Amino acid sequence: MLKKMRWRLIFAAMLAFFAVIVLVAVLVNVVNYYNVTSRADETISYILGYEEGTPGAPNGDTPPMVPFMALPDVESNYMTRFFIVRFDPSGEVISTSTDYVASVDESDAAVYAQKELKRKADRGYIKVLCFLRSDPFKTRNR
Repeated sequence: MLKKMRWRLIFAAMLAFFAVIVLVAVLVNVVNYYNVTSRADETISYILGYEEGTPGAPNGDTPPMVPFMALPDVESNYMTRFFIVRFDPSGEVISTSTDYVASVDESDAAVYAQKELKRKADRGYIKVLCFLRSDPFKTRNR
């Protein structure tokens, strides 16, 4: 009987230890996910601000080539990979810029953007890519 009670106590202690480890792992991953997505949203907002602040971008023309250096962390400017797809009001691709990414070519960028244009979401994820939609025609015509 004492032996059985000892095994039950060991089992209960192991179960409690396992539960605490799982809880800590889940909390660490949730906090990490929140931080990563917040940073991605912040970065993409800086990129949108860069695009909207570049002469020529609001009317759909291709902006002049100015290096992207809008992030507050200087090193992040060199590690940030992104592409930009511009559409006309009817939904046709005007231009595609893949100057800051090597893993996506212009045709893939246009396909990704057209899929998201149909979904009508303002922000989200395309597989592992984060996107943000801006509609300069809406804001200009108000």
